[in-house]
Amino acid sequence: MYKIFFIVFAFLSFLSANTNFREDNSHLKLAKPLEKKSHIKVFLPSIPYSYISKSINSGLIRSSDNTQGWEYDLAKTHKRIGQDTYVFKIRKNLKFQNGTSCNIDNIIRNLEHFKKYPLLYTNIDKVGFDIEKIDEYTIKLKLHKNMKCFYMI
Repeated sequence: MYKIFFIVFAFLSFLSANTNFREDNSHLKLAKPLEKKSHIKVFLPSIPYSYISKSINSGLIRSSDNTQGWEYDLAKTHKRIGQDTYVFKIRKNLKFQNGTSCNIDNIIRNLEHFKKYPLLYTNIDKVGFDIEKIDEYTIKLKLHKNMKCFYMI
């Protein structure tokens, strides 16, 4: 008897339930294809991407869980000159993953590529920047506008 009552109750509840589902528009939210000339072969549209990329790519500095929120990566020192100008000295004897040497010209080429094909989770392409080679281990980075994330360094 209880089984029949439960089945009837469940059936009536199902009939009276509000079954308005949203329209599936997920096809409108797909990530755009990667730039064909990009050196990035994997796209993960979330924060874990930055942790994975730190394992395979390097920057002048990188985020860190220490008190200042960052640490040097390719750079060994930096100096802030004026409001939006930074001078970075890079470490000596840098190597790519395949063991070939990495020098200041490679870093400048990478920054120039980044200007042309920026990553989607930054706005550095809207800020703009100039790169100047000072010597074999030093570059000057001049931002065209203020960028708040640079205030931490």
